[in-house]
This record gives sequence, C-alpha cells and structure tokens, in this order.
Amino acid sequence: MPLRMLGYTVVTDYLDLQLGLKDGYAGSIQGEGALYCPSMPEGLINATVLSRAKEINAATWRKRIVERRQYMLRPKEKPDAKGRVPMMCPARGPGATVRCPLVENGCTKVDDALTTIYNPPAKPDRICTNASSVSVPLDAGAKLAQHYQYGSNEWQEIYSHDRNTIEGANGFLKDSSHEAIGDSSRRRVRGSTAQYLLVSILVVAGNLRKLQKFRDDMLRPETDDERADRKARKLLLRKTRKNRKDKRVAAWDDFQTSPAKT
Repeated sequence: MPLRMLGYTVVTDYLDLQLGLKDGYAGSIQGEGALYCPSMPEGLINATVLSRAKEINAATWRKRIVERRQYMLRPKEKPDAKGRVPMMCPARGPGATVRCPLVENGCTKVDDALTTIYNPPAKPDRICTNASSVSVPLDAGAKLAQHYQYGSNEWQEIYSHDRNTIEGANGFLKDSSHEAIGDSSRRRVRGSTAQYLLVSILVVAGNLRKLQKFRDDMLRPETDDERADRKARKLLLRKTRKNRKDKRVAAWDDFQTSPAKT
C-alpha cells in the first residue's frame, strides 16, 4: 500500500494458494488481483487453478484469461489523493462488455456486448445497484491486488522483463569475486539489523561498480568486434521479442467474433 501511494504499480505472480476467488468489495469478487462481476462463471474464476492442475491446456487457459476481461470492473476515474478508485460495473457505460438484466440503461442489445448474464446475484450489492460507480478504497483486496490483469499480454510483457532484470541484479550482486551477498560467511555478525546494514552497503557498492563500468565503456572507443557483437545482440533481441509476442495470450479482438454466454 505505501508503494502504491507513492505511484508504483504492483506486478507479481501468485502462489497456488493465492489463486482463484480470494476477496472482493461491495459485491464484486477479486480473482488474481482484479475485481470482477459476481456473475463471472466458475470456470473463468478458477482458470489458473485448473491450468496449474493440468486440467486444462495452455491454449484454453489463455482464452479464458481473455474472456475474463468481459467481467472486469472498469475504473471511471484516476485514483484520488487517498488511493480510492471509482469502479464501474462491466454492464454500465458506453464501454460496457456484458449485458445484465439488473442494469436498465446498460447494453440494450445482445450484439452490444460480448456476454449476456443470465444468473445475476439474488441479493445484489452496491456494485450491481449503484447507477454510476463504487469508490474502491486502497486497502480493498490490497494483499493480492496488482495493476495489470494477471496473465494478460500487458502483464506478461512487464512481468517477464522485470523478473529478468531482478534475477540479473541478484546474479550480479552474488558474484563471489565482488559483493557476494549470497555468502553469509563473509558477514559474520549477529542480528538481522546488522545483516541488513551490511547487505545495503554491498548493494550500494555494486551500484557504484556498475556506474563506473558504464562510464569507462562510454569513454572507451568501440572496437569493430564490439560493434558487430552489439548489432548481433540487437537482432537477437528483436527475434526473441517477436517469438514471445507470438506465444502470448491472444488479443482481445480475437474473441469478439465468438460470444461467450453464461
């Protein structure tokens, strides 16, 4: 929560015990970080649970992640100074993605939405009854909330990049010939506070080492071999990104031609 108040966005993976329906607010349900319509089918709620249990294949999981978007609550405005966000039922507004019998002024034609809801809650809460939006506080489902829809193209792109960056930084700082933060025998002091201080100093030293190397590389003329190597790495990176894009979750538009009904 303090990080989110500072403007950081949370992008994370989940443990098996954190998957599926875990929280909610004002009648909406939270699944893997996002708030959804309470009428979202169980097969979509537990899509990742079933995928990890090998009960559905990767292609089916990807399709269900895309189908989930139809049920997602949409932010009406940006967060206020306290982090509260006005969220709209997916059946309301010009950008509605579902048609629900509880919403009189929502989608009036089946073709206006990808999904028609036939099983609305018997006792609808504010997310279903408020004609405008519901203000969702920062602490609502804060433990598992994240900025991007879990498993989506946006999430995959950011998460993969950030995880590789973090693992690279860990490997750099664990180099036994330099900081070696993974070797506790080089920090023979008791107490977590002392360990925290020493590791912090080692991280600072590692950052200074990176800065010094960057400065030296910028001042030194590039050789022909280095120039050729740089171009080869850039080409390889482009191919890797293209292959990754081809394997990601299908785009939202890919499923608009085959409406799902619940």
